[in-house]
Amino acid sequence: MLVVVLAGILCEGGGSQAAQQVRLQEADSLLACGKIEEAKQLYRRLAKSGEPLGWRGLGFAALREGQFDQAKDAFDRLLKSGTDSLAAHYGLAIAHRELGARAGGLVRASHWTLADRNFAAVLRNDSSYRDVLLQLALLERYRGRYFSAVTLGMKHLARKGGSEEATFVLFQLFDHLVAHEAPDTAEGWLLRNGSSYARYFLGELYRRHGQYELADSIFRDLLGRELPFPKQPVWLSLARVYYARDDFLQADEYYWRAVREIDSNLAARFIFEDLKYVLDEEELAEYRRAATASEKIAFFTRFWERRNPRPGSPDNPRIGEHYRRLDHAERQCRFDGLRLPVSNPDVSGFLRFPQTFYLNDRFNDKGLVYIRFGEPDLRTTALDSEIASNESWLYRLPGRERPLVFHFEIDEDGAPNDWRLVPVPTDDRILESREEWDPSFTRYLRGSRLNRDQLRNELAADSQTDVTFGLTRDRHTWPEGVRVFPSPFGVAAFKGTSGTELVLLFAIEGKWLESGRDSLWEFGAAVYDLHWNMKESARRTEVIRWSDPVLERRGQFVGAHHFQLKPGDYRIGFYLEGLTTRQISGYKFLVSLPAFEKELLAVSDVLLGSVEDRPSVIWKRREENFWPTPDRRFRVGEPFWIYFEVYNLRCDEVGRSYYVVELAVEPEGGKSKGTLARLFGRFVGGAAARVRTRAERTAEGPDAFECLALEMLPRKPGRYRLTVTVEDLLAKARDRTSCAFELF
Repeated sequence: MLVVVLAGILCEGGGSQAAQQVRLQEADSLLACGKIEEAKQLYRRLAKSGEPLGWRGLGFAALREGQFDQAKDAFDRLLKSGTDSLAAHYGLAIAHRELGARAGGLVRASHWTLADRNFAAVLRNDSSYRDVLLQLALLERYRGRYFSAVTLGMKHLARKGGSEEATFVLFQLFDHLVAHEAPDTAEGWLLRNGSSYARYFLGELYRRHGQYELADSIFRDLLGRELPFPKQPVWLSLARVYYARDDFLQADEYYWRAVREIDSNLAARFIFEDLKYVLDEEELAEYRRAATASEKIAFFTRFWERRNPRPGSPDNPRIGEHYRRLDHAERQCRFDGLRLPVSNPDVSGFLRFPQTFYLNDRFNDKGLVYIRFGEPDLRTTALDSEIASNESWLYRLPGRERPLVFHFEIDEDGAPNDWRLVPVPTDDRILESREEWDPSFTRYLRGSRLNRDQLRNELAADSQTDVTFGLTRDRHTWPEGVRVFPSPFGVAAFKGTSGTELVLLFAIEGKWLESGRDSLWEFGAAVYDLHWNMKESARRTEVIRWSDPVLERRGQFVGAHHFQLKPGDYRIGFYLEGLTTRQISGYKFLVSLPAFEKELLAVSDVLLGSVEDRPSVIWKRREENFWPTPDRRFRVGEPFWIYFEVYNLRCDEVGRSYYVVELAVEPEGGKSKGTLARLFGRFVGGAAARVRTRAERTAEGPDAFECLALEMLPRKPGRYRLTVTVEDLLAKARDRTSCAFELF
């Protein structure tokens, strides 16, 4: 539902005193700048002092805030004053239009009749007043008179020119025409109209009905013309044509051209309209802060990088999946009618929605959830002539203890396809068909009637949690046949050639490889700042040889990426994709990189692994035969090696440094009951709660490394923590690092 109110208010007419005019101009300027409360304070003073144009300002301020009852009252007072009757009729027409849209039956008819009268009063006096034709077009759209609405919108542009807002509204009016009129009727009308707008929406009509070749030819033809609107919608429609054809390379090219060539707010707005359904509130605020074309381009780039399941790759399948879901919602979940409170099955208005929810003006609530999460893992409907139309969706999400559940219903007074979210199904018979989904459903259905209200409130609270979670997040899903698998990974930080070196380790367990066959894989990774601006990326392909003796002995393939970075906080993403096996894995996470270049003693992160009889192809540090184990999991009794580095030791007059290394192992979250034997040097301690080993070392220079074999005597599986402490004997300084590992 769209209301257009011009920001500036001209001071037609005026008060009898110059001071009143100055205050009025000041209030108008405040309103134009969006400082509504400050403007309203001045308007109230003016109205109270007898200046009728204060009511005009209060009326326009109320329209801006969506307070249509207040707007109606203010414009009524303005009309009765006999001052600026055009503004009064114009404002009253909009207020009655919107009040009617929020009502039903005779109340709606009464408001819209008054809107007609006030629009007619403006048109009789000045048919070019403000955007009166466009405002009347919106009333026609509400009534379902789409051809009339578009005709009025075209007349407005012919008389007043194509402002950003008017152009965008005209696009919306055409969109409603194509969505709701019979295809043959719409096709004939669009062909007869002949404008560039009609030509574009003829292509859209063909695209929405799967006539991709016809749509493609029209859109390509439009790209060769001078158009009265930005070319972004044309490029985006071409992208949708090629996404629907599974030609992702060509589709991506059109999509990113639309982004790269943003040169106005209107051009950016067309792109924003396609992705607004999956924004979170932080992203919405960020977009609204973006003032220039370059800032908007950067926003859209970050938006998709954040969601790219192939970090570091120029191919982002999340965009194609987003448009596949949009197309599904366009066909199955379109609802752009009036969402009346009286037809809300959530009668009490229990559910609260994030701000981004109200950006949706095209789809029912099922469509909004589908665009964010895709096809549900389970869906069910209870069929009974005595209960409301209903459907529930369940999603199983990794890392979430409870499934994500959404309940939808259409109220008995609701319009067709007006599916709304409800906290709890309105009839217990509906919930019975979902009983196995969650133990809380069983507790409610089988519980005592005395506790029924309390249990129902608990269900509603759970539903609110799911709705808040679901409408502030989204997820990528892969096409059928692509297998997603878990991959162990780890990170470690060392002193780099310029700053800090981040080592990202990953592994593919042997069970995910094709037995007896070599396979081609692609490994990609990217480093972002906290705002998702990409800082570094890496991507390579590699053949995993089934006959590799290290793979056979270790039971997993291990790879790594190395990045030279400045100390600080980063977002890391990586993926592993089997190009010949249609498998994918990947993760995103935060890391904080320390600064090792300072004068103080510092110990790197510690890595666990093995030393093999040949150099590691992934290891670029000093012990070339060290092979890290990313998941740090080892069999009970299996010896393993640790690797770490020491920096900034104080040297004596001949350049030597002297330090002590102390190792300690204890169970995670508890006291150690085992022993740690013969690590290196002299064993210190015994079967104590925390077992230590200590050794003195000498190095040439201020930096040193250690690669040490550990033999674990504890026979109890579990999670343990290894702590490494280094003492600089000359500087009398200490530093430590630690890591967790698991014995199984």
